[in-house]
Amino acid sequence: MDSLRRFPADLGILCFGTNDIHDAAWQGSTPFTEAYRQFIASLSHIDQLILCTPPPIFEDEAWNEKLQQELIPAILKLGKDMKLPLLSLYAVFSSERLPYLMADRVHPNKNGISLIVRKYI
Repeated sequence: MDSLRRFPADLGILCFGTNDIHDAAWQGSTPFTEAYRQFIASLSHIDQLILCTPPPIFEDEAWNEKLQQELIPAILKLGKDMKLPLLSLYAVFSSERLPYLMADRVHPNKNGISLIVRKYI
């Protein structure tokens, strides 16, 4: 965390949880939320933080169901509790449904990042 303080920033866009929701890693929304809350608190040197919901995982409906039922509600509640704005990447990428926006069916590539910037920033 100390290394983050070496890079002053006006804006931090946080998108966590996609890898955490995988069956082998997922311990439930409570441990995830607490770890995320602590991480956000460590970023107090950043002027504005924005939380993101993860984009959908293409070609994996079971993973998407877990995102929709467990992870996204936890992120929405965390954002509300901490009074942070939210970007719904799940909604944007679901409406686009274009695999060329993803590097590996899970994480946005440079085209996906450009879409995020055009839609929100």
